[in-house]
Amino acid sequence: MENGENIRLDYNLSPLLSSDSETNYTCTIFKEIDESYAQTRSDRIRAAMFPDLCPDQASGMASSHRSTIVSKLAEPSQLLTTAIVELLSLQDETELTTKAIPELVKLLADKDETVIMRAVHMVHMLSRESKSVNAIASNPTLVNALCDITRLENDIIRRDALGALSHISEHAEGRMQIFRSGGIPELVRMLGIPLDAVRHYAITTLHNLLLFMDYAKEETRTCGGLEAMTPLLRESNPRFLALLTDSLYLLLLDNPQSKLAFLSLSGPSSLTDLLDTHHHYPKLVYTAVRCIRALSVCPQNKGALISLGMLNVLGDFIDNVDDRTQFAILSAIRNLSDAAANESSLGPLIISLIHIVATGEESTTACAAGILSNLTCNNIRNKQTLCFNRGMDALCNALERFSTIEEVTEPTLCALRHCTARHPLASQAQSDIRLSQTLPVILELISSMRAPVVKAALGLVRNLAL
Repeated sequence: MENGENIRLDYNLSPLLSSDSETNYTCTIFKEIDESYAQTRSDRIRAAMFPDLCPDQASGMASSHRSTIVSKLAEPSQLLTTAIVELLSLQDETELTTKAIPELVKLLADKDETVIMRAVHMVHMLSRESKSVNAIASNPTLVNALCDITRLENDIIRRDALGALSHISEHAEGRMQIFRSGGIPELVRMLGIPLDAVRHYAITTLHNLLLFMDYAKEETRTCGGLEAMTPLLRESNPRFLALLTDSLYLLLLDNPQSKLAFLSLSGPSSLTDLLDTHHHYPKLVYTAVRCIRALSVCPQNKGALISLGMLNVLGDFIDNVDDRTQFAILSAIRNLSDAAANESSLGPLIISLIHIVATGEESTTACAAGILSNLTCNNIRNKQTLCFNRGMDALCNALERFSTIEEVTEPTLCALRHCTARHPLASQAQSDIRLSQTLPVILELISSMRAPVVKAALGLVRNLAL
């Protein structure tokens, strides 16, 4: 009995013991959960905004997929932190470069070329870093040392020195230091070194000086820059040639003596060959055309360019270039066209110009009409070419579209006047004007009392009345 009762007692107590164990286990779980959420608000914000300081909390937050206000604020905070770190890094690297410059200057003045070679290579590498180049460009002693070592008969030293100077010349203070250090004569001299890298760095640096410093132009001319550059137009590298031709343009612009010197060096012939050879390089085409445009106002160069067939060479580019280059081409042709009255092989050019007059906007139409006016003056073949290709209709249409723009109406009226007299198709040209209903526009222009327009309009009316 006792055993049986004991057995029943034990049996009855076991469920109670089991319940207590489960309760303890549950309490333990809740306690752990409660502890995991016991993190303070400031800790969570700190972990979100500065995860580097709280790696354990940050990893816990990273696992959450819910978007909270704190997590939304975390991203801009991280961006700010990154910016501050980068700024401190920039300051540190700039300071390091500044501290290293005196030692580099000493090494550049060493008698051992091996030492110089290593030092100038280091300067070249530093100049390629945006964080360091400002410190280098603002140090006149270092820039002067770089200009000095280009005189050494060592192509590797020259290459690295000029490479550093080319990067320095991209900064205003650097350009000033190069100029003050007498860098231009050395750069001009380096153009004669038969090493592509040396020449490329030299022309890059010179181009930056000419582009941003007006007084560098006269210095370059005085040092024989034009004479050094012009023969290099026969080189084959398009990138080098683009910088070269733009540098020549800056020297030729508004300087009659430079234009004559360029002509004596057969520069116009070199430009003609360059356009024939490198017509697939838009930037080079544009810089070459700008040179031609600068030369086209010089009477001596104008004659040379026309005799070289430059009108047709430029005409081949009109329809296949961007608007900026097209306008530069039209401006150059217009400057040349007043001396091309006797040219009789300009049919393709005239057809291209008719298309521009028919569809172009104000400035290009004005240029194209001016060219047609010059080319049809006392030239029977050009008049006939224009009439055969519906040029009269295009001119009449332009007159109506831009009836209030004198830059368009004056040359357009002149071209119409030329084509309505003194050639076998004059009668047909007169008929084309009458059929186009342009007479009211012409009569209105006569009443404008603008002398050039009135003169051209009266001449046209006289031809129509014959």
